[in-house]
Amino acid sequence: MKRFSSILIFLLILLPAIPLAPFFAVSPTTPSYTHFIYMFAHANIFHWLFNAWGILIFHRIYNTTRCIAAYLTAVITSYILTPPSTFLPPPSSLHLQPSPVIGLSVITCFFVGFLGQYFYQRNTTALYQAAIFITIGFFIPNMAATYHLVAFLAGMAWFFFEKKFHS
Repeated sequence: MKRFSSILIFLLILLPAIPLAPFFAVSPTTPSYTHFIYMFAHANIFHWLFNAWGILIFHRIYNTTRCIAAYLTAVITSYILTPPSTFLPPPSSLHLQPSPVIGLSVITCFFVGFLGQYFYQRNTTALYQAAIFITIGFFIPNMAATYHLVAFLAGMAWFFFEKKFHS
């Protein structure tokens, strides 16, 4: 229960940042520091609620190493998919995320991917639901589906890394 309470307090601390979303958002035109903070802002209360719910669902599997891996996945993904403007080629050759990205959903997708092997072995319905959610994201504007897919795959890779080196 202590872990759940700590995560809930963290999520509540993020609520006042909602009006600051443009300051946190990462896109090809934002400063480099946004790559490290974009996941701590939300577009509105509904966006925050959806992400908070996703984070709270997985509270039992969080540990320091996994959280660091999820955070670094989010940062690295943002550098790959929306590099800072100082590193960008001419605009005509860009095919990147067109709108700013914010929210904890990338970290949530990492943990969904981490549990992917468990879902596959015990409850394939949950894995199919995750796959459907990620796929639908490619058809909804401003969903950052590529971020979600990369995080999901990174979470699956982390599961195998842990299984191999922590067994």
